[in-house]
Amino acid sequence: MKIYFLPFLLFSTLVFSQQTSLGLQSIQASNQDDYLEAEMLFQKLKEITVGTNRFVVLDRETLGIALSEQEIQKQITSINAQIIAAQGKIEGAGDIMGGKLIKVQYKDGGLLNKVGGLGGKKKNTVNDVASKLYFRAIFSFSLYVISTETSETLHSKTFNVGILDKNPGGASKQEAFQAALKTLESKIKKEFINEYFPEEIAILRVEKEVKGEAETILINTGKSSGTKKNDRFEIFQISVENLGGEELRREKKIAEVKVTAVEGKALSLAKVSSGGGELLKSINDGEKLICKLK
Repeated sequence: MKIYFLPFLLFSTLVFSQQTSLGLQSIQASNQDDYLEAEMLFQKLKEITVGTNRFVVLDRETLGIALSEQEIQKQITSINAQIIAAQGKIEGAGDIMGGKLIKVQYKDGGLLNKVGGLGGKKKNTVNDVASKLYFRAIFSFSLYVISTETSETLHSKTFNVGILDKNPGGASKQEAFQAALKTLESKIKKEFINEYFPEEIAILRVEKEVKGEAETILINTGKSSGTKKNDRFEIFQISVENLGGEELRREKKIAEVKVTAVEGKALSLAKVSSGGGELLKSINDGEKLICKLK
């Protein structure tokens, strides 16, 4: 059976119509020596995006498992037929997310051995364990979102890793790079994915009311979305304005809350820090409300 490498991943909207359709391009390496690191970064980006539980991923691995070779060829033909090379458009897909690994370097972190630990000196005894060179990965990369209709760059951000942040390093360059990638999970999710694709979270009910104000509410976000205690959310009242036959969505901020407890994969308790009165009234009036990570 032949293996096919697709130029991007399609986030399908066939299964869940409410989910965003998104193409995910492979991370570009600045030079051939960094190809492995670029692929590792791509896999981490895919893992983080899938982990938000807001996208359905159709990638090259699952294509090989789920479809026969003939069906794969049909799928590739269909995809390629929808790419307009001159403008980089992808018909039927939403925006494209990709990136570039700009620079990678490894610093000598000293010697790592069981006797002296990190930076420890090797002792000349029979029980000594051979020392291994300790590496720290320092690299920078950019992520971007491109419009499939206009090829316009809609959002971009550059990340620098291993300089100021805590970097555990590793006994090999590959281990060092993988360790550095782990420190990126929260940063990429909050500073890139949630910034451009903000998650709209429903308010399930008021858990506690005090003097006509909502004090604690239950919202449908939790561990599966990476929600943590003390995360802050803004609450918006959603309405639709009609202008010349066109419906315009209006978002009016009415309150702010802070997560006090994460109760499972998709549930969290949040304390209202401002706007409790208007929030309670909106809930009682049946208004459409959503939360967004602040």
